Amino acid sequence: MKWFLILLAVAAPVFAEDTVTQTTEQEVVVEDTTAPGKIVGFIDVRPTWGISKDEAHTENTLALGYDFNPDLHVGAVQYIDTNLVSPGKEGLGVRSTGTLVRAKFNNIWKNSTETTAFHYESRFYLPTTEGLQDEGSITTMRNYLKLSHKVSDTVTLTVMDLPILFFHSQDGFVKDGQAQANKAFENRVYLIADFALASNLSFSLPLFFHQGRHRNFAAGAANNDAWSFYLYSWPELTYRVDEHYSVGLSFYTGSFVQDDLSGFDLVKGFENGSAQFVFNASL
Repeated sequence: MKWFLILLAVAAPVFAEDTVTQTTEQEVVVEDTTAPGKIVGFIDVRPTWGISKDEAHTENTLALGYDFNPDLHVGAVQYIDTNLVSPGKEGLGVRSTGTLVRAKFNNIWKNSTETTAFHYESRFYLPTTEGLQDEGSITTMRNYLKLSHKVSDTVTLTVMDLPILFFHSQDGFVKDGQAQANKAFENRVYLIADFALASNLSFSLPLFFHQGRHRNFAAGAANNDAWSFYLYSWPELTYRVDEHYSVGLSFYTGSFVQDDLSGFDLVKGFENGSAQFVFNASL
């Protein structure tokens, strides 16, 4: 606990402001090992190198919540980016990249051997960033429908379906002179393979596919009354130091497909990716 408080003191400047948002889409997943009826939380700090842009920043997550029991959790999450070394940018450049509240319901159903289970998570994203406010965002509701299967002691497979509803006060917005239509609905499919390489070493290999439907805003607006698509991966290697601390390496790609699904380019996806070092500390 002493080292966690020291870490919070060091990281405090990171959480000083709330400005423009920039975020990737993979959500942080932390295994809950706390006792029932406990306050839980973690801080996740990720120095990140954007390869194609030759810039460096951090992508950070601060989470706090309460476990009523091992299968019921409620809490809030704050995502924050900071600048490290970027062309044309000076200082920390602290940016809020999202704020949400969530409820997680684990093991709603399990098979007789307890190798397959169904889980549900609901998230409400709040319009706390300047970007979301410009879009006229009221809230975004994500629904995580998760089915996990333990193939063996070392391999677990998970499939998720995420129907997402967007609530806006307007059909679109204008940014840098370009009109853009807001999303009305999105569905995401996550395929994840987790490997326990050792008692304290794990590897996750996911594939994420987003399909978004946009509103009818104005003729000539980006994605006006159209679908858009995004396909990417975010593999991560994690070493758990002890029950409170872990470190890791990860890499998230750019999209392997065009917005309109007209082309597939694996090389370009990796060229537009970002490499990360991961440090996680939990209560």
